[in-house]
Amino acid sequence: MTEISKHPKLPIYPDDKVNAVKDVVDVARLVGIVRPEERLVESHLQTILANREKNIVHPEIREKMGIAVYGASGSGKSYMTRKLLRGLPGLGVPTPGYRPLVSLRLQGPVKLQSAGFQVARALGYPAERNNEKHDYWVDVGSMAPELGTKMLGLDEVQDAFITSNRITAANIVSMFKGLMIAEAHPICLLLTGTLALKPYFETNDPQSPRRLYHVTLPSIGFPADAKAVAAHISQYCKKVGLENDLSGKDYERLMRTAAYQFGRTFSRAFDGMEEALLAGSKSLQLVHLAHAYQRDRGVPPHKNPFVASDYLRLDLFRTEDLPDKEPQAHKSVPREEGPY
Repeated sequence: MTEISKHPKLPIYPDDKVNAVKDVVDVARLVGIVRPEERLVESHLQTILANREKNIVHPEIREKMGIAVYGASGSGKSYMTRKLLRGLPGLGVPTPGYRPLVSLRLQGPVKLQSAGFQVARALGYPAERNNEKHDYWVDVGSMAPELGTKMLGLDEVQDAFITSNRITAANIVSMFKGLMIAEAHPICLLLTGTLALKPYFETNDPQSPRRLYHVTLPSIGFPADAKAVAAHISQYCKKVGLENDLSGKDYERLMRTAAYQFGRTFSRAFDGMEEALLAGSKSLQLVHLAHAYQRDRGVPPHKNPFVASDYLRLDLFRTEDLPDKEPQAHKSVPREEGPY
């Protein structure tokens, strides 16, 4: 590893070159890493779709019909669930008048009513603006059977609970349960959100174990996961025509800039690969990660974890509290002898 003592001025590349490099790296980005949690969610998806058919025939059974996936920002939950939903068999292809799968990211600020508006719009409800006095979940309940909607995927569900009180939160949970247990047309749910969502479904709702599967995406750590991360990055580098010259504490710096989250760690690595290709380098090096981070965050060297020697002491979410210029070391000043 070559120690970076200075932070060179970022080079400017022509747009056509930047776009060409992004196209190359984006191909590699699409090759996701299959984690154990992904296999578990995939198995649960197949189970709840099969349970749906059982519950229609025997509604008194009410087998599990939903999955709640929790993970910190950058853990990779959204990418993972989108990929799984796209490849889910048994839902058919959406056509005019047929929407077996509806998947969307809730746009905040979100309340129970506004979430219903967003889902109704995804189903084709014609309203252009949200009428806060209208219950759109009634429309969802009537439209879903007509459109053959079997699966509903919602991302960033924690936003619906941010401003809710205890009663409102219970109403939100009850509404989701109502979609799953509707006898005439039950809907399978895939709900994803940050760890703030977890208490509402896993702890505070006593019926949750009977209704939902729960999957938590863990964070990664250094040095425990460094070997696996290095192996995956080497494979990705090979796909884009680079060698992987990262080593040792380079991976700790990388994981730290990603808040030790799986998805963001590799996103930062891909950004570094783009820098390496743009620079004409034959390998991915720490300087390329530093340049990519500087482009993204616009920080000087002493605020850049890929450059700063005291990177473990940097609070990446409060770098604005640091002075814009790197503090200078105080020179020792000779003092006169004193009585002590």
